Amino acid sequence: MKQLHLIILLLLFFEIGYAQTIPFDENYVQIYNPYTQTINSSYDYSDLYDLDGDGKKDSLLFIGNGGAHVYYYLKIVTSSDQKTWAFPTAQIDFPYPETKQKLTKKASACFPQLMIDDLDGDKKDEIYLNFYEDLYDDSYQIPTEWKKQGVKSKRVILNFEKGKLLVKDYSLE
Repeated sequence: MKQLHLIILLLLFFEIGYAQTIPFDENYVQIYNPYTQTINSSYDYSDLYDLDGDGKKDSLLFIGNGGAHVYYYLKIVTSSDQKTWAFPTAQIDFPYPETKQKLTKKASACFPQLMIDDLDGDKKDEIYLNFYEDLYDDSYQIPTEWKKQGVKSKRVILNFEKGKLLVKDYSLE
């Protein structure tokens, strides 16, 4: 009987330990991460959103780092110019798009990590990210190109305008 309990306990720990690698939905894929040089759990939201406003859906990927607690970085390929935008230092651990209603003052106590929608009414989708930032580990920081645009927080809006990526701090105001 003691052995049966031990086996059940081991199976439970195994299940919990690998919970983040189990596919959660149809967007789950295995993608090569050039930074870690491994194939990792990732999420592919390509052909779902038009970020650059050309009327065609863009490639939007969240590529896992292969860690025990997986963090995902954003990679975008715009359909208008096939330009690639990758941000390995701005990582989230739950790459599942939330709804606009989660970004209200009422819901502000628990900000979502990802939301993709037309936030400013310009008929283009924007990306809201609330990414992980570790003050003691510079591999998880605000990307340098975002800092140049004045970004100071880990809650940002990414918006494409005339072939450029504009990033700004998100505010409830």
